[in-house]
Amino acid sequence: MTSDKSKTKAELIQGLQSPRKLTSEMDITERMQAEDELRQSEVNFRNIFNLSSDAIFIKDQDLTIIDVNESAEKLFDYSHEELLARPEQTLGDKSKNDYTMADKYIKKALEGIPQRFEWWGLKKDGTSFPEEILINKTVYDGEDVLLFTIRDIAERKQVEGALKESEERYRTLVESAPVGIISIDTKGNITSVNPKILEILGSPKAEATMSFNMFKFKPLQESGISSIFKSVLESGNPIQTEVEYTSKWGKTAFLSYYVVAIHGVDKKVIGAQAIVEDVTESKQAQEKLYKQSIIQAKLLNTARLLPASLDLLKVLDRIARQALELLDAYGCIIFQLENDGKTLIPMIAIEPDLEETVLSMKLDIDSCLTGQAIIAKQGKIFNSAGNNPKAHQIPGTPVVKDEHLIVSPFIVDDTVLGAMSLNRIGTIFTKEELMLAEAFANYASITLKNANIHHNLLNEVAERKQAEAALQDSHQLKDMLLDIMSHDLKNPSGVISSASEVLLEEFSDNELLGIIKDSSDSLFDVIDKTTLLAQIAVGDKIDFQEINVTDLFQKLSKDFKVMLNSSEIVMKIDIPDNLTIMSNPIISEVFYNYISNAIKYAPMGKRILVDSEKGDEYLTINVKDFGSIIPKSNREEIFSRNVRLKGDKNRGRGLGLAIVTKIAEAHNAEVGVKPNEPTGNIFYIKIPLK
Repeated sequence: MTSDKSKTKAELIQGLQSPRKLTSEMDITERMQAEDELRQSEVNFRNIFNLSSDAIFIKDQDLTIIDVNESAEKLFDYSHEELLARPEQTLGDKSKNDYTMADKYIKKALEGIPQRFEWWGLKKDGTSFPEEILINKTVYDGEDVLLFTIRDIAERKQVEGALKESEERYRTLVESAPVGIISIDTKGNITSVNPKILEILGSPKAEATMSFNMFKFKPLQESGISSIFKSVLESGNPIQTEVEYTSKWGKTAFLSYYVVAIHGVDKKVIGAQAIVEDVTESKQAQEKLYKQSIIQAKLLNTARLLPASLDLLKVLDRIARQALELLDAYGCIIFQLENDGKTLIPMIAIEPDLEETVLSMKLDIDSCLTGQAIIAKQGKIFNSAGNNPKAHQIPGTPVVKDEHLIVSPFIVDDTVLGAMSLNRIGTIFTKEELMLAEAFANYASITLKNANIHHNLLNEVAERKQAEAALQDSHQLKDMLLDIMSHDLKNPSGVISSASEVLLEEFSDNELLGIIKDSSDSLFDVIDKTTLLAQIAVGDKIDFQEINVTDLFQKLSKDFKVMLNSSEIVMKIDIPDNLTIMSNPIISEVFYNYISNAIKYAPMGKRILVDSEKGDEYLTINVKDFGSIIPKSNREEIFSRNVRLKGDKNRGRGLGLAIVTKIAEAHNAEVGVKPNEPTGNIFYIKIPLK
């Protein structure tokens, strides 16, 4: 191996050239590798640049567009070349944008402070749209540039607008809601209230109410309201209840609470909200309805018992005691006015320890408060009667300072027959109570009238025609009473039924309301049926509807099942299925009477047959028995009122077939009876088909 010193020049030159050649080859390789990496980096940058869903603009410090991505091209509907050639200002809606503020955003961005703001962009076709712009300072090709990232926010704006509108509607609904609304957080702090809850509580302002803590305020704890909210927050389940509450501002009310949990995004309970309603009036109405139903029942019972006895004092005593009970009075006196029109005679006296004294005295109408009502011919209330010298009607009775008086005259045909006077100590009488007292007075008036008629009949037996006329007057009076009672009872019954129906919609589980509703509806049925018969009796027109005769007799079979079984009578119904007629439902009374009479008067036949005969113009329905044939001379008269056959020992007033005749007349139908040979009778009704 030779040393460097022994090397030839050529070798030295070759030796120097070899490392230089190697170095040159290495520089070329590294440069090529760097260029490849640069190209790859450019490709990666371009891919990322174009893959972004947001529009990206690269601008120099003079806001000249250097580069844009594909999303920018799509957003503005320009090609890449068109965007690079356009001034930056042409991509914004000049009529909507504040360019002075934009200059401030750009200045701060150039200082290196990222900026975010909303702007109005302008597409190639002139369409304006909302956008969100983010500006960041960065380096591009060795130069400081601004990177504009633009996002179309039209959909977001629509959602935000809808959300804002929804929130505004909710706020308006809460503010104008006819019920109170109150919200709390999980710690019991009241977070919101609406005007109605302030009214319900008597609160002067929202801040005053929101200053309390639902869990720490003692009245809320004592009323149980705190526990309701706690239970909802713990379980997440809604609770509905009623509580009586006295607010800090002294307002006491029955409140209906419906409390629900408020859930956050993660479905955790973050608070509770209550809908609160003041149900004090409905509670009072419910109690009033209940009281009215009791009153109504007693009034009906009084009316029902009126004709049950001819003992005048017994009937008046019953009226006095029921009036005393319903009006919560201390004492009651019923007076009869003598024929002189001046003297009052006590007939009934319910006065503790004073009955004998009261009944032994007579009064002059000019010297007592009862007389004032008689002279005026109308009921009167004398509250604070104890301060009136005429209040001490009965000599020897004590003076009571807090005594109140209510007087109702007995008036028939504009003639005063007497009066009922009730007294009470402490609580004053009201107009509603006067109306109730007058109802009892009406009953007493009828009783006195009937008593007078009865007295005249006893004393004038010889004058039969006059007695019959008086009896006819009595019947007319009963008809009038029926009309009056029907009208007067329907009004409160309708109120009770309607009110109970409204309350049942809100308090469907209230058993008492259900009883009131059912009782009112049953009363309506009785009143309607009585009224309908009265209409028929006077010849008024009645409404018709399609009646299924088959169903009607099936129901009658059930109604008479017990009577038929006890009489060992078999009733067979031989009529076509779904046989119908145009009629009023009251026609069922015709068949009811026919079947009832067959059971009563022809039990020996042991069977009843119901069949039908349909012609072109009429449908005839027959009820056939197999007892004794009714004589021909009696076949027409038994359809008259109060006519009964000789030897008929069955109890009754002979009204059944007379009612049948009236019902048939109202239907333009024909009724009658004919022999059912060889034995028995055929009671029929021939009904027009058109």
